[in-house]
Amino acid sequence: MPASLADSFMAAQGEARHILLAIELGSGDLEIKAYLSFESRLGTVESADEGSRSPAMRGYKWHPRDPNRTRINDYWRISTTPQTLLSILEQGEGVLPAAIPAYAVAAFAVRNALASRPYWHACDFLTATEQASERSSCSVRFYETGLQVADLQPALKRLQETWLFSDDQRCIERLEHRLLGWIQVGVDGLREPFVTLYCEASRADARHALSLWD
Repeated sequence: MPASLADSFMAAQGEARHILLAIELGSGDLEIKAYLSFESRLGTVESADEGSRSPAMRGYKWHPRDPNRTRINDYWRISTTPQTLLSILEQGEGVLPAAIPAYAVAAFAVRNALASRPYWHACDFLTATEQASERSSCSVRFYETGLQVADLQPALKRLQETWLFSDDQRCIERLEHRLLGWIQVGVDGLREPFVTLYCEASRADARHALSLWD
């Protein structure tokens, strides 16, 4: 970890419940991520005040080949119900117009989960910001719903027509039978919209990720 991140990481890790590691490879460039995960201070869904928030994670991200390329992201857990969350995603208050199609994908997933999994009464909803950047996003956890990526195909098809992507479609097809873990939607540091799907990893995925360290 670059020295520019290490001091902050060491100072905050004493409050962390878990340390999570991730690797992202895109366009031939490798980014390493270390997350400090904090225990929720919101209590149960029934006891938490609607709309209250608590620190969930802090992410430290860097490129091994360029120690000057670093990022710090703060993630906040928001107390809400799936029904209220659906309203938040559909209304898109404060969302850039270009990002509305991205939020529509997350709203579609929440609506699908509510319709087919009536027992889904508690959801994990995070908002995130990046220090010294315009990047902002929100994330919804879907592990408990049993949804697969294939269940999002109608929404992803509409997104494809709007954003005209092709390579991502082949990736989605390979993942369609994976359990859906999280959906993250928002805008990046250049205020460009994005959708990220997080799925259950296989052993082959883990071996491939570890090989990237070599």
